[in-house]
Amino acid sequence: MNQAFDIVLRGYNRRQVDEYLRRLAQEPAGTTPPPVFDMALRGYDRRQVDRYLAESGAPASPPDDGQGLLGDLFGP
Repeated sequence: MNQAFDIVLRGYNRRQVDEYLRRLAQEPAGTTPPPVFDMALRGYDRRQVDRYLAESGAPASPPDDGQGLLGDLFGP
């Protein structure tokens, strides 16, 4: 991966983002489904990852539901 993202308190799972970007670089355009990254403590900055994917023409991840960490843990 040639892209570096800031690490924030709550962001996208770094391993998942790295794996997705590797897969994206190896597969033909349009064959990789949109990513769904888990949230993780000390993950990649979501805005930077989303901006990078949008600028690269990759499928975008779904929007944040806005529920925050408690919503992630306890869900609806």
